[in-house]
Amino acid sequence: MTSDVAATIAARYQRKQLDALKAQAHHEEMQRTIASLGQALDATLALPPPDIAFKAIDFRPATLGLLLSTLAPIKVFAGTANWMAWAEAKDATQYTREQVAADLKHLIPMTNAAVRDLESMAWCLLRLREAGGNSDVLRYYQRRYIYVSRDLSTLGLLPAASDIHAFYCDHDE
Repeated sequence: MTSDVAATIAARYQRKQLDALKAQAHHEEMQRTIASLGQALDATLALPPPDIAFKAIDFRPATLGLLLSTLAPIKVFAGTANWMAWAEAKDATQYTREQVAADLKHLIPMTNAAVRDLESMAWCLLRLREAGGNSDVLRYYQRRYIYVSRDLSTLGLLPAASDIHAFYCDHDE
């Protein structure tokens, strides 16, 4: 009888070990997927922007990421008093929010890949958190891509029903 109890305890212990190994393998696979999405997103943001002239800026950003971070504040302030003072100095007073929006249409094909990667990464990070994964991984990626999501949101390049930007903003300091 003692051997039966010992065998039952050993079987339960082995089952717990197998469950823990399975959970660890799942976490590692999710983290690899998240890292791959991060690399793809970084590669998209490092692409040269389309060869069009944006009237509000007098330089050509080298990457799509730099172009997004340059255009986001312009869209916010276009048409305001501060904007007009800046625009007069740059001889760009006719550059309105509507013109920013029209120029942004050229970016949609390039930014769609970034939006898909941000959305997929958010989904994977949420699943990782639900499965008891490392919360530092979640916070790292939220902090790493908060400005990308902010710029895409500000420029109206995130889907209207999307909560991607809210996800990236939701992290502990």
